[in-house]
Amino acid sequence: MYRRHATRIRDHYREKMRYAIEVCACVFGSGIQYTCPSSGVFITLQLPQYVKASVLQDRLKQKGISVTNVDQHLLPENQRNDRIRLCIIGVEQPQIEAGFIVIEEEIRRLERRVR
Repeated sequence: MYRRHATRIRDHYREKMRYAIEVCACVFGSGIQYTCPSSGVFITLQLPQYVKASVLQDRLKQKGISVTNVDQHLLPENQRNDRIRLCIIGVEQPQIEAGFIVIEEEIRRLERRVR
């Protein structure tokens, strides 16, 4: 029973990540760098030069989108405040696309504000 359950869960998240990778390519294009593993549940966005992860994280939180500043997982000497991590657990496919669109819009707003 456990093996069957584990296989179903693995297949479910593999399909969800495949979809998220497809949406990343459409929404972020080549303008925002991202890393999507072939398996797993996390996507990392490399933010443009003048966009700070901590500021973006706060703005997205106000819109009901939870992201993680990658710096919280790094030693202080490696922190750059320039990457966020997205998790696809508990997020349905329509929410993935809608969330990515909001994230892209907020990044562009912050980018324009700083320039």
